[in-house]
Amino acid sequence: TPGEAPRLELRLPSSIAVGSVVQAQLNVSGGNGSYTYQVSGNLPTGLVMTEDGRLEGRVTQVGTYNFTITVTDGNGQSASFTYEIVVEPMRIFVPVIMRVAP
Repeated sequence: TPGEAPRLELRLPSSIAVGSVVQAQLNVSGGNGSYTYQVSGNLPTGLVMTEDGRLEGRVTQVGTYNFTITVTDGNGQSASFTYEIVVEPMRIFVPVIMRVAP
């Protein structure tokens, strides 16, 4: 028998501001421990999936992004998870100083 299929977990917020830095490690358990990773769909512009299962980079474009990460173990068993992240415009707060004339 090929054994237990891998399981994966990735904790990401559902929305982030453009310009944010992302460094998230996929947590994989089960399977035989020899994992490969594949991303399909659209990662937010500026993010990459590394060979060791990290999602990292700086998001550079506003939008809604849907992507699927698949992890496959050395026995050919896989698990997938689909994510949606909304990249929002950066909010800039400008203080307003009002002076009252005497």
